[in-house]
Amino acid sequence: MSESARVPPREMRRVWRVVTWAGLLGSIYYLTCITGAPRIKFLTELGATAFHFGLISGLGALVIAFQIVGSVIGNRIRRRKPLWIVLAITHRAAFLGVLVTPLLFTEPQFQIAWIILSLVLHDAIAQIGVPVWFSWMADLVPRESMTRHWAVRQGFITFANIAAMVAVAVWFHVFEIGDRIIAGFTVIAGVGLFLGIIDILLFLAVPEPPHERTEGVPLRQTLMQPLRDSAFRPFLLFMGYWQFAVFMAAPFFGLYMIDDVGLNVFAVQLIGAAGALGIAVSSSFWGLVCDGFGYGPVLRVLSFGKAFTPVAVVLASRVPGFAIPALAVVMFVDGILNAGMNLAMQGTVLKSTPRRNRTMYIAAANFVAVGVMAALSPVIAGKVIDYVNFRATFTMGSHTLNGYHTVFVLSTVLRFGAVALAVRIREANQLPLRIVLSEL
Repeated sequence: MSESARVPPREMRRVWRVVTWAGLLGSIYYLTCITGAPRIKFLTELGATAFHFGLISGLGALVIAFQIVGSVIGNRIRRRKPLWIVLAITHRAAFLGVLVTPLLFTEPQFQIAWIILSLVLHDAIAQIGVPVWFSWMADLVPRESMTRHWAVRQGFITFANIAAMVAVAVWFHVFEIGDRIIAGFTVIAGVGLFLGIIDILLFLAVPEPPHERTEGVPLRQTLMQPLRDSAFRPFLLFMGYWQFAVFMAAPFFGLYMIDDVGLNVFAVQLIGAAGALGIAVSSSFWGLVCDGFGYGPVLRVLSFGKAFTPVAVVLASRVPGFAIPALAVVMFVDGILNAGMNLAMQGTVLKSTPRRNRTMYIAAANFVAVGVMAALSPVIAGKVIDYVNFRATFTMGSHTLNGYHTVFVLSTVLRFGAVALAVRIREANQLPLRIVLSEL
């Protein structure tokens, strides 16, 4: 983006406040409708098993292929903002299909099938808009302070989300103790959906810088450029492998705590809030580290640290009488590591890619890493969990090892392998790892 096209600093501060508040409302939508513990309880109440959770996660990742569609469209339109707003509102409205499920069907198998179809539609529409939105934001934010802007936004949203998570936990607990799980989720998700619509409308006040389109460039060349870029391929390989390793375990943490450890939704939601607190308190720090030292060293350090999370979850859940605080500590530390990983991976895609074809780079990274690799691992893991739990659990002393433990150990082993791939990621201005470690 040329200097003349930049938003003036004072106006940029106002605009970024709008983007930040909108992001907060959007995150509450996802918390109440998609990622929170109430949805886990809602689905298990309808008869969902670990395989269904893995299938939902896998299909949700697979439809990231629709980002390719969004990037092709985004590269050829003059204005990205109107398209994204229409897509985003349609995406939010599609979640109504999940909320009306108990009214449409009475048989559990039909209810679960309908919910899966509704979520696939919901996610596919959202994915079309992802590269369009990120391209818009990348052109809006000053390049020299990009990671710090995103870090401030991430920290604020996460701090506010902690309060939202506690509020949702208390509110849903009232329904849970009254055995009104389905009604409770419907009410809470309905409120979240309303806030999610407001989130989108706030972007009407966000300007769109001039968009550099790829007119005249053959579609095949546009599609293949990210894969042919020798500087980008090491990051693409790392991101794909990392997502496969992480999604072998991550989608099942909440289900494990409810189904195997026996915690209620209130406790699981509070444990999740500890993870959010870790993100909130460390986002600004990681933003400075990424901008100052480079993304590659950060990815190496944090991929090693996050390799311990799945096994730590299992060990913490076995602490007699203190499982909840022990799990909260584990998730808090994992949240600190997540803050840096998210900023480093996002920063690499937004800052280290060419402006003219950035939407395709974003789509390629997300499709290869999340759409393919993160689609496979949770489906495989869900099948393994169900198989081991029903057929092959075994006992070691006073502990029973089951399917959850199996995939968590496998995820840990795979995560360690990502460290070697992170070493291959190079940037022009990154500092040696020893300097980064000494500063940390």
